[in-house]
Amino acid sequence: MTHTTNLGASTPLPEGGKSLCIPIERTRSGRQLQAISFSALRRPPALSAHVNVRQHEHRLSMPSPITLERFIARVESNAHAEAIEEFYAEDGQMRENQGAPRIGRANLVIHEKGVLQRAKSVESVCIRPVLVNGPVVVIRWIFRFQWLDGSRTQMEELAYQRWSGERIVEEQFFYDPAQLKPVASPASEP
Repeated sequence: MTHTTNLGASTPLPEGGKSLCIPIERTRSGRQLQAISFSALRRPPALSAHVNVRQHEHRLSMPSPITLERFIARVESNAHAEAIEEFYAEDGQMRENQGAPRIGRANLVIHEKGVLQRAKSVESVCIRPVLVNGPVVVIRWIFRFQWLDGSRTQMEELAYQRWSGERIVEEQFFYDPAQLKPVASPASEP
């Protein structure tokens, strides 16, 4: 039987700067069970292999609170395509769950307008708090769509964003795809 102990060590990362507490699993005899590669800890993986995050890395910084509130207000006012035009970098990208990314602000706007053209109405609500850690912002959204055919869709998602100052350079949405199936609207009562 193996007894594990979680030991932590503050270790500088290879690229300098902050230190990291690394848990190490050991047996009762003190033998290490699992080695940890520091090279794997240099930075979180990029959202897409198509865009080199290093090109933005030197300038990634958090958005101002005013900019973030303006972005949320724009989305909550259901001006989704306009929010993309105003707050996304020219080479920005979006990705649904683990799907292929859509790249380029113009492409993002075209896709968003295509979705909105199929909707009779949209209600967008930010569920607070909004999480901000440097250039990374996570927003929980609830969207309610009333489609032109009378069906409805409600979806809840987390939007994981990387900002470069006042612009979003990457965004990945996390949600249950089962939510995308429209449901029939209830019959009107007399």
